[in-house]
Amino acid sequence: TAGFDGLPLLDAIDIAVENIDWMAVTADTPHLAASAGGNSLPYQGLMQVETSANQGLKAETLMRVALLLDGVDLATLSRDDAAHVVSALHQVGLKDTARGLARDILVSWAAARHFGPLQDNVQSTKTASAS
Repeated sequence: TAGFDGLPLLDAIDIAVENIDWMAVTADTPHLAASAGGNSLPYQGLMQVETSANQGLKAETLMRVALLLDGVDLATLSRDDAAHVVSALHQVGLKDTARGLARDILVSWAAARHFGPLQDNVQSTKTASAS
């Protein structure tokens, strides 16, 4: 069975998941992050974000997350990297920002999964009509 890739993100922002019937949810739920490619962020950047969060440096953590994600398509983030970044924001007290980023990542994963094949079909149609 497939797993629910959003669980680490939900956990990172303290959304209670204990009372959810995960067997029912995961039985037919495709992997969101895996379908998006799961690109990893630079390790050094992730460690800098986590270090600033562990030191309680709110502004520095936010700045480092912004720099780390600059130009990154959220739909391509790996599940673990997404959870680390969101968790760091949540840890320093930027809970609304962390929740918003988690929501945006989940929506991006879902959109990439849903519209990905359509994009491929549109591109192949354009290529075929150009020839």
